Amino acid sequence: MSSKFQSLEVPAAALNGSISAQVLDPGSQPTEIVTGSSAWQIEVEWEIRGFLVPSLAGTWRVQTAFDPVGPGAGQLFPAAPQNVTLTPTNGNYRVVFNLANAIPNGTYEVVVNLSYVTAAGTPGRMAGLVELGTVVVQA
Repeated sequence: MSSKFQSLEVPAAALNGSISAQVLDPGSQPTEIVTGSSAWQIEVEWEIRGFLVPSLAGTWRVQTAFDPVGPGAGQLFPAAPQNVTLTPTNGNYRVVFNLANAIPNGTYEVVVNLSYVTAAGTPGRMAGLVELGTVVVQA
């Protein structure tokens, strides 16, 4: 798994962040092989730190993307993006995507995308992504 978080071009003391994500089986254990009909999830956690955090407003948008390995359909977006309002008093965030019966059986490269939308509704200059690697969905 690799992850990246980019914030405004300011010193790290002013604003910085991190992001992580994992695929979880129905028992909340990390996994790379899931039964498609089971209650499996992708959990995403991120945080922003620095003295600029209290002055930020807007929304985070989190989305999962599944790229089939080998021939077949193009990229899949099995769950609606989740929008999370920025909370200036706390820079810690978490969302969970419930994916039971959302993906056909197959092998996928999975990515979680995080983007920032300003209070004015325009794309902001903060973003993150986590490459979860290969995930197998089976019957």
